Amino acid sequence: MRRPVVLLLYTAVFVGEVMWSAIVPLVPAYAHRYALSPLQSGVLLASASIAILLVSVPAGMVGDRLGV
Repeated sequence: MRRPVVLLLYTAVFVGEVMWSAIVPLVPAYAHRYALSPLQSGVLLASASIAILLVSVPAGMVGDRLGV
């Protein structure tokens, strides 16, 4: 694998993790401001992981068809 592609992948993973971890300290404030139940707060946290799954599966299928 070429070096720029590897750097791009590492950068994408890093940005994704930073964005996911940035929402964790905000959940109590969002729960208070929008009167979220504990279940709704958990769904808010899980939404980032669900979005990654929903995007990764079709992206992997497209990558298989078109190639790297």
